[in-house]
Amino acid sequence: MASLHLLKLASMLVVIFIPIILANKRNFVSDEPLLNSLDQRKVSNLPINEYIRQVHSMIDRYNDDLNEKLWERNALIDTKYQTLKRNGDFINSLLSLPKGLNDAGR
Repeated sequence: MASLHLLKLASMLVVIFIPIILANKRNFVSDEPLLNSLDQRKVSNLPINEYIRQVHSMIDRYNDDLNEKLWERNALIDTKYQTLKRNGDFINSLLSLPKGLNDAGR
């Protein structure tokens, strides 16, 4: 009797979730015009502006309408991995040394 209830529950879940999954998959594919227009080109061969648009489109896909964070994304993408710390400060932080010990990174 319990297995019959589990079978009914499983079939109901399948009937409910399959249309939802298919609808989300259809919306997901239609929201990627830039990704689908690349025509199998490698991302590493793209010009820098198109590469940045590609990265933004990947971020926007999982964004869920968080457009106020656009400036944070620009700051992360356009910095070209700049660091604000000196090498000594960076090594001290990696070694968990106190800030007063400045000779570790030299």
